[in-house]
Amino acid sequence: MKVYLDANILFSGANPDSPLRLLFEDLSRRGESVSSGFALEEARRNLEIKRPQWGAHLDSMIMELGLSEISDQPFSSSAFENLELEDKDRPILAAAIKARCTHLLTGDRKHFRHPFGREIEGVAIVSPVMLAEELGDGG
Repeated sequence: MKVYLDANILFSGANPDSPLRLLFEDLSRRGESVSSGFALEEARRNLEIKRPQWGAHLDSMIMELGLSEISDQPFSSSAFENLELEDKDRPILAAAIKARCTHLLTGDRKHFRHPFGREIEGVAIVSPVMLAEELGDGG
C-alpha cells in the first residue's frame, strides 16, 4: 500500500491531538506514505496562517512517517483529463498517479467530489475513515 497524503491531511495530522496520528502509525507499519512539494508547501502555508504552533509537529510527522517527496510534474491521460477537478487539485492527483500510489488520502470532499470513492488510473481516492476501514480489514 502506497498512500499519497493531500495537503489537508498533512495540515490536520500536524495537530498533536489529531486522531489521524493513529492512522499514520498504522499506515507506517503496513505501507508507505508520500506527498509532493506542492502539497507540503500548501500545508505549511496554511499552518503558518491558521495554526503556526503546529508547524514543528508537521516536520516531526514527516520525519516519523519517512514521508517521501515525489514529483509535481504534469500527468495526462483521458481518464485524468476528463475529470471535473479544480486546477489546484490536478497536481495532487497527478502526483499520486505518477508515483503509482494505491490511494490518495484527502479530506477534501468538496473539490474531489466527482472522483471521491472511485479509482482513477489505479489510485483510489479515499477519506481517512475509508482508509482506516480498509486497514482494519487487513488491507
